[in-house]
Amino acid sequence: MANAREVTQLPGKVVVFELDLAAKNPAQENSCTQNIFQVGPLHEDWCRDACTLLLGHMAGASAYQQLRTDEQLGYIVQAGVWIEHHVCGLAVLVQGNRLPPKEVYTRIESWLSC
Repeated sequence: MANAREVTQLPGKVVVFELDLAAKNPAQENSCTQNIFQVGPLHEDWCRDACTLLLGHMAGASAYQQLRTDEQLGYIVQAGVWIEHHVCGLAVLVQGNRLPPKEVYTRIESWLSC
């Protein structure tokens, strides 16, 4: 099939990819944490797609207020819809130098549970 859309589902609930740039540049103080929460394939369930778009729209302002303004975790904080190879979800990105990525991950999870 020339038009087959295939995406590999990774095993487990959480997959973490870490790249330590400070090993090559010890003066680097910044870090970036991006959490991607996959929802599912696009265009299979229009209601789910609409809810994902609404969630992405609402999450942007909420993440900025909580993670950047209130907690001051980074100078860049973004949240919104994530789409890759016809799979959609929510992406949350925090870039800054206040906390290491594992702690930022915990703060993102905490924000999502509110």
